[in-house]
Amino acid sequence: MPKRACIWLVFIAFTATSCSDTVLIQRQYDKKRDKCRDAVEDLLGDPPGSDDADANREYNRSLAIFFADCMSSFGWTVASPNQGGGGGQ
Repeated sequence: MPKRACIWLVFIAFTATSCSDTVLIQRQYDKKRDKCRDAVEDLLGDPPGSDDADANREYNRSLAIFFADCMSSFGWTVASPNQGGGGGQ
């Protein structure tokens, strides 16, 4: 087999494995994301009425914080507001 063909076969094998790993990681993330989203929504219940902007803001902030904490328990780091308000982690 010519050297060039051998190099291409190695490259293709490496690329296929890399893509397979990426798909597996994405699927694992998706499962954990869905699990955390459901758990946090169950914990916090329904959002407040649309009239109360401050309550909606606090509800959304709590969703983000609890979601980030849940994902962290599975080893994933996601952006969230810091616990003291304002800014991100």
